[in-house]
Amino acid sequence: MTVEVTGYAFKDGELHLFATDVDERNLQLLERNREDDGSERELEFIFDKESLDYLYKWLHRQKAVKKAAPQKLKEAVAATLGTICTISGKYLELA
Repeated sequence: MTVEVTGYAFKDGELHLFATDVDERNLQLLERNREDDGSERELEFIFDKESLDYLYKWLHRQKAVKKAAPQKLKEAVAATLGTICTISGKYLELA
């Protein structure tokens, strides 16, 4: 999924990554409906200890993280704020 990372939180040993769906199909739908009232599709991805391998690989591929050269996981995640990237839908929290 193509998303813009908007926030994160560490809760109970999990990373909750918040993002806005900026997938082309979703943007076209918003444009067609002229919904500029903040009704973008908000998403939440959850990474736990079983998905750490994917998370580390994903962070390693992010240009913003490479540029920031973080020393800690929290710094690496913070470097992704405001970036547009692709995250596997496998980790999407379904409401």
